[in-house]
Amino acid sequence: MEYRQAQQTFEYRNCRLVFTDTGKPDPPLFFLHGYGSSIVEWDSQVAHFATKFRCLNLDLPGHGESEIPPAANATLQFQVDAAAAFLASRNCAPVAAIGHSMGGRIAGWLALRYPRLIRALVLVNAPADQPLASGLKLLTKLTPTPVASFLMRRKHFFRGLTRRYSSDMVTTPNELTRRKAEHLRLMRRRTDFPRRMDFLIRLGKSILADDLARHLDEIESPTLIVWTENDHTCPGASAKLIEQRMPHARLEIIKDAAHNPHLEQFERFNEVLLQFLAITEMSRGS
Repeated sequence: MEYRQAQQTFEYRNCRLVFTDTGKPDPPLFFLHGYGSSIVEWDSQVAHFATKFRCLNLDLPGHGESEIPPAANATLQFQVDAAAAFLASRNCAPVAAIGHSMGGRIAGWLALRYPRLIRALVLVNAPADQPLASGLKLLTKLTPTPVASFLMRRKHFFRGLTRRYSSDMVTTPNELTRRKAEHLRLMRRRTDFPRRMDFLIRLGKSILADDLARHLDEIESPTLIVWTENDHTCPGASAKLIEQRMPHARLEIIKDAAHNPHLEQFERFNEVLLQFLAITEMSRGS
């Protein structure tokens, strides 16, 4: 895909972040990937929407090709502030922030703390509460960081955990889901893997302490909640909680997908997203 050749860099607090900025001048879409993932996650959407929208796609701190911040900055708030600084640097109109999983949590905090940057939200299997699978939650929350990091660096432990986690996240594998799984496998071969895993474990602990659910009623942005029937990682109750508490949110359920509807059912996801964006733009223009 041609836009993948246009990677650029942005520096936030001495941390080099990688991003792409492609498509039409306006209106802008801002894609936020999930925990441990990268901009590759949104390839299908950027290729599809760049013909009509400006598409901003950021490797969040410590993810993808972006640099790893110091351990003290392994917090969700650092991710939120970095995303806000990035948007402010791009000289763009308020964005529709489209976040998957952790990326949706970041999008929610952007709408709360930087409302002038956000015109709409799309939360994709992105819980505001804490429904993470018990095994991964136990490893991340209760295990001391040095121990958890050591375990994740063990080849067989990492492979087994990612295989089990991936199976919970995918109902129907395809080229896009396999590409995301390959990203996880390749991450272990990187020379910075020990530091990256230490950072991600610390970040995971910060996410598990997050209280976005308590502030949902303060978010004024029009919001589309996209969820699936078969997400064993983030069950439908999390989607219902967001729908009930957010004043301008509606819920769309996508069938035959687990935690990654934008990958497993990308055509249906793109259709739902385009409909929401069209309605949002019409509302802004009226």
